[in-house]
Amino acid sequence: MDCEQRLELGAYALGRMDAVEAAALRAHLRRCPPCRDELAAFQRVAALLPRPRRRRGAGPSGTGASRARVNGACAAARGRSPSG
Repeated sequence: MDCEQRLELGAYALGRMDAVEAAALRAHLRRCPPCRDELAAFQRVAALLPRPRRRRGAGPSGTGASRARVNGACAAARGRSPSG
């Protein structure tokens, strides 16, 4: 298969495409059976991969417990309590 979109199938199967790229690829998949077949194979493999787990207390940008540890360490270095 010589499809240029073939190179994007792995990213799509892993959910790593932005909305515009994903929409364009879905349109291509409607008319390209070889890419649909290859995507199905990628999706079977992707389903077997471990998913990263969010840590308890972590905010959207990975804050939470990590931020508290950093703030505590900074406060200790300044000789103050973490809260003030």
